[in-house]
Amino acid sequence: MAATTADDVWRLLGELAEAQKETERKFQETEWLLKEQSQETERLLKAQSEETNRQLQAAIQENKRINRQVSKQLAELGGAWGRFVEDLVAPSCSGSLWSVAFQWSR
Repeated sequence: MAATTADDVWRLLGELAEAQKETERKFQETEWLLKEQSQETERLLKAQSEETNRQLQAAIQENKRINRQVSKQLAELGGAWGRFVEDLVAPSCSGSLWSVAFQWSR
């Protein structure tokens, strides 16, 4: 086994310094990649959130439209049902009773 010389020590220290520089470079590269991936993930999540909100608002508006339509149809049905019942009852009422009821509704 040969004795280690000062030149060997300096050479090993140089190699160690180069290896540390390479490790630091790879660390910085990894850190940069992680930062880029994080920003891309945030961008995608924001875009998905905005799309979900847009779809939700569209669904809310559609539900409101349908509610208005159903309410209108129910009101029309109630009016038609009331007229139907009046038409059934009216012939049975005496003239004086019907005229009092008619005046009451005004």
